[in-house]
Amino acid sequence: MADRKRPRRTRERIVENSLSLFNRDGAPHVTTADIAVEMGISPGNLYYHFRNKDEIAAELFKAFERRLEGLLTAPAGRPGNVEDLWFFLHVLFEAMWDYRFIYLRQDDAAGDGHGDTFVSKHGRRRRHARLRS
Repeated sequence: MADRKRPRRTRERIVENSLSLFNRDGAPHVTTADIAVEMGISPGNLYYHFRNKDEIAAELFKAFERRLEGLLTAPAGRPGNVEDLWFFLHVLFEAMWDYRFIYLRQDDAAGDGHGDTFVSKHGRRRRHARLRS
């Protein structure tokens, strides 16, 4: 009997497809309806897993943060060297490319080039949440 892969769950697929669409089109230009259509699921199915696009974006940001956390640990038991630095930069830029929508200007309605990035918006929300608690 051939080994079968566990089917990916819908929530994971939503996150993966959203990342692809956000990177391709920019997060402000992607709607939850776009994500559902791309996946071939109903909008209700998407809303069962995420209340809105901001929740999906926050999930992606957490995944990006988790990916970077592993990079911030120095090599154990020995000093770092040039190869470690090269590897660090390679993996860092690879992660930044995989989550490039985070670094793109998200809203430039005024057309002045001063739109916020997802990072600045998300960071501002986190600071406000900490201040309220």
